[in-house]
Amino acid sequence: AIAKEAPTVSFIHDYPGFVDTGIFKKTEGILAATIRGASKISKIFRSTDTKYIPLDECGERHLFLATSARYKPANNETCGIPLNSEMTEVRGSYGAVGGGVYIVDENMESAGPEVEKLLSKMRQDGMAEKVWQHTEDEFKRITA
Repeated sequence: AIAKEAPTVSFIHDYPGFVDTGIFKKTEGILAATIRGASKISKIFRSTDTKYIPLDECGERHLFLATSARYKPANNETCGIPLNSEMTEVRGSYGAVGGGVYIVDENMESAGPEVEKLLSKMRQDGMAEKVWQHTEDEFKRITA
């Protein structure tokens, strides 16, 4: 909904992977202890250890997402740092290259057809408008 109002801006929802923030090492309480315990138990059943993304690398990835010409805005203007010969533009959440709205995985690639199909159905059901209306109502309630 915001992308329609701001066609010169790209919007990216990304999943950076498991980021090694150390939050559960520092956090106290039953929930943190439960998560630490479950993590230790799950290591017994995994053949490989979960790869955590270092905090610095997570920051680097987000800087790339914010500044790369790989993720064009809806008006399709080229902006940001130009792509090198190894990079291509990615599919937006509408299933075509560009479009201004992106769902990106831990490898900074488009989420895939399953996600695009789900989002398409949600758009058909008017979910973007419903969520935006709820968001506006909450802003009004909070700032009243």
